[in-house]
Amino acid sequence: MSSIQRLVCAWKREGISGLSWHQRGDQGQFWVGEEWEKYIIKTYREGNLGSSRMTPAQVAVRVKAKAQAE
Repeated sequence: MSSIQRLVCAWKREGISGLSWHQRGDQGQFWVGEEWEKYIIKTYREGNLGSSRMTPAQVAVRVKAKAQAE
């Protein structure tokens, strides 16, 4: 419902051009730093060695814990 309200407000403010989609300026850019990206990949790979398995959600928990510790 809120998305419809936003579209109506945009239409009232800008007319038909308010209904067009705008591309993000940072499209295709990474949202995390290179160090964090390396840590995430390393954690996932180490968690999936041998017979043990780590899901992406479990990796996210470890990354969140590390971020809160720093």
